[in-house]
Amino acid sequence: MLALYSPGASDYTLVTFGGLATRPEPGRFWAQPAVERLELDALGFVAKRENWYPTASMRRAALALAGIGRGRRLGYGHGMGAFAALKHGRRLGLQRALAVSPPASIDPGATPWDRRFRGHFSAALHPDMWLHRRDLAEWSAAICDPWGPAEAGHGPLLAAAGARLVAAPFLQGQSIFLLGQPQVLRQALELVWARDAAGLRGLLRGRRSRSARWHQTLAAVARRHRHEAWAAALEARAAALEGKNRRLVKSLAPKEA
Repeated sequence: MLALYSPGASDYTLVTFGGLATRPEPGRFWAQPAVERLELDALGFVAKRENWYPTASMRRAALALAGIGRGRRLGYGHGMGAFAALKHGRRLGLQRALAVSPPASIDPGATPWDRRFRGHFSAALHPDMWLHRRDLAEWSAAICDPWGPAEAGHGPLLAAAGARLVAAPFLQGQSIFLLGQPQVLRQALELVWARDAAGLRGLLRGRRSRSARWHQTLAAVARRHRHEAWAAALEARAAALEGKNRRLVKSLAPKEA
């Protein structure tokens, strides 16, 4: 596992956790472009493989990094990284956490309906692959799709562990794209510090209404249920949003001399 500290101007340290696709690179960590754009003080964890941040490794990391960064800490991760932001919240001294699409566990015995990560589970690495209230930061938000075939079952388990659920319906694991713009992420982090789950839901709702990806996903759901007219309308809206986004990118591009 790699841990990289990036000093910044914020009065708190954003602790990020790389997901399944993130691998250690010299000087790089997950969410770094947004961190640098927002001038945040940050500590980034990156796993060397799909090991889901074993407790033994994170216990050693917590001891080694205890004096790094600010006293105020907010964890942020997606998928595997979101699980880590919840599971190791107290251990790493986090006061807040923003977990995007976190599973409550990947232990097949605990979540038998979710087969996505069964190949990653190791009883030796994770003798307690479960979230407890004692694990979580003082206040944690979990962004979940309540209608997603895999994510829906995790919601009640996350809530039972003390996480505040923030619905991002019909995104099926793609909720992270709603936070892709640095200024949107800044707003989300401010709402997490304020313990404002309703405000966070409103922010994501506004982002969905302008997201081509969300309209495409919803159109696919409508088509599977044979709502052809609804699907066609959603696809048309997605195409219009994509065109608008392309025009915006073109307008912001530097002009040739």
